[in-house]
Amino acid sequence: MLFRSGKDSVGNDWKTVGFWASLRAATPLAKDDGFNHLRIGMSDPIGIQLWTIGDNVAGNGFYGGDPVKGNDADASGRYQESGSPEPDLHAGKVNDSRAWYRHENNPKISPQAYGQAVVEFAKAMKAVDPAILIGAALTEPPISSDPHPYGKGWNAGVLKAACGSMDFVSIGWGEGAGAPPDWVQWTAEDDLLDDAFYMGDSNRHMHDFNGLGRDYNQLAGDLVTNYKKLCPAGHAPQIAVTYLAVQPWLPARNPAAIGMFAADAVATLLESGAYTVMWSPVHGAAGASSPSFLDSKNVPQPGYYGLKLLHQIVSPGDVFVSSTVNTAITPQTLAVHAVKRRDGGLGLLLINKDPGRSTVVTVTVSGYNYATKGIRYDWGKFGPDAGNQITQTPIANLGGTFTVEVPRYSMAAIVIPKAQ
Repeated sequence: MLFRSGKDSVGNDWKTVGFWASLRAATPLAKDDGFNHLRIGMSDPIGIQLWTIGDNVAGNGFYGGDPVKGNDADASGRYQESGSPEPDLHAGKVNDSRAWYRHENNPKISPQAYGQAVVEFAKAMKAVDPAILIGAALTEPPISSDPHPYGKGWNAGVLKAACGSMDFVSIGWGEGAGAPPDWVQWTAEDDLLDDAFYMGDSNRHMHDFNGLGRDYNQLAGDLVTNYKKLCPAGHAPQIAVTYLAVQPWLPARNPAAIGMFAADAVATLLESGAYTVMWSPVHGAAGASSPSFLDSKNVPQPGYYGLKLLHQIVSPGDVFVSSTVNTAITPQTLAVHAVKRRDGGLGLLLINKDPGRSTVVTVTVSGYNYATKGIRYDWGKFGPDAGNQITQTPIANLGGTFTVEVPRYSMAAIVIPKAQ
């Protein structure tokens, strides 16, 4: 999270820290000036615990940029426009994308310099509130053989300088590769859901996981290596996924794929130990071909329904528990997530990623101590008119073993109360 004071180089007025702090304690004005939603009459601290020092900082110009007018570096970042990377002003002003490359390899904006700044921020902020947690922005390690690829040495440089001051690492993924034959018209739904492309070779597939699984494994391997070499003994900052999304310019032929990805990805990351997962952006830009959560008019999109369905089975304080799928069944297009709920109940999420056929799932729960009746929630539909509502129906005949049919390209969430 970054706080600015006053106007920036493109005219955005970010006000001052004092202005934003005073709004929280104020009451709404009779005539809304656009900030009434922030006037909540609360003078006590809200208690924000997680603080990231910067966002996507590796895009600050250290790795150069395309010296062609018109890329995202020229966007203003205002609402309904694509966000732009920000040049690090420690190395001097950058007017537009044609000058982006001028700060390449500048030590003033290097990962080491950023890491040293993280240490200073952490010391100052924890002097005010020792209970907060501080994170630093890392990035995916590169696989390119170029002499200076984006991200090369970033994670190692930051961790060497700041690991001891870091409670978590901030990372983000924008998933969704282009689909053949032209790679630019549609999202490759197989890469998004269950059959990842090899990095740098979209004609080869990794059949064991989707694109996010590929990217997560690549990052995890890099972190494990660097933690051992560069962090204090026994200190391994957790991962906070502060940006998770699909590409807004690549629509899916079957929008249900976006919703299934949202639910499956968030559940999988939390099961894998992520400290938190944030879907971003909430609003798609006006005219975006694939707004994933809400469009510019606040109309819910597939990602919204995917996460809403996930929330039917899991809430803060619930615990994901082990769940497995019979790997003898091929192709492997079924994903399962299970949750032990604080109310003593059980939550199940079944995702059928097969676009061609429904699947009958035999569910076995060891030590079953739940009711024989529950509630089932369904969402999804094959085709361009994917479901825009979650349906709710009762489900009976539950027990240690029971069957559930999940239609093609859809999800079923089941909530089973504890036994009475």
